[in-house]
Amino acid sequence: MSDGQSWVVPIGAKTVGALAGAGVGGLLVLAGLGTANPLLVVGAPAITAATTERMTEFLAKRWADRAERVERFGVTVAEQSGTSLDELLDDALTDPRKLEVLARAVEAASRALDEEKIDLLARVYVVGVHDQALIDESSILVDSIRQIEGPHLRVMQVLATHGPRVLKAGDGGQINAWPEPELAAEARTGEALPALVAKLVSLGFVYDEGIGRIDYEPYWQLSPFGQNCLNFLSQRQASADPDPDRSASE
Repeated sequence: MSDGQSWVVPIGAKTVGALAGAGVGGLLVLAGLGTANPLLVVGAPAITAATTERMTEFLAKRWADRAERVERFGVTVAEQSGTSLDELLDDALTDPRKLEVLARAVEAASRALDEEKIDLLARVYVVGVHDQALIDESSILVDSIRQIEGPHLRVMQVLATHGPRVLKAGDGGQINAWPEPELAAEARTGEALPALVAKLVSLGFVYDEGIGRIDYEPYWQLSPFGQNCLNFLSQRQASADPDPDRSASE
């Protein structure tokens, strides 16, 4: 290879055309994948052909993984909306806000590490599409969900259940709260709980019920915004198995 020569190696993965059925190609474009050049160009003459091919393999795998997540997002959106993906895309083109929310949701889905997060983003978008009054809320929720991953969702799911500590509420009632040690154990977070909770607090998903108490100790609770997010997640799980008892008996 001459000093100025570059290696250009095509990826050995799914192409846009292979995934473009039923409107997925449009989603790939919104996610920034459809117009990305699926080639790795390396101009450094010191890099060998074998090294270049290995680097291309990593690029191809990463691109293919993101494309498959986009495909899952599209399938979930179509299933939950009861209409074709092409129709939803046509509808988004008529409303700048819908199109922007869709672009943000599909880009976040392409980088999601859990199927739960992909389906959650899809459900949030579908609700915003069908209720114009909720499109702004959907936009805020999408931007928040894109910043969390599976461990954050596990913490929220635990907080949605009754905690082992009973506290007196301001209205005279009772709150079943989660002290941090028990929360970390139940959500399987290990030493990462403070970082996970700090992110959830910054996004408005949880708050500290212990603030203002004389014997202060952190007691994390879901906010209404966090509960709304989990409602979408529970709908996904119910859709996957609408009657677990019946399924087990069959």
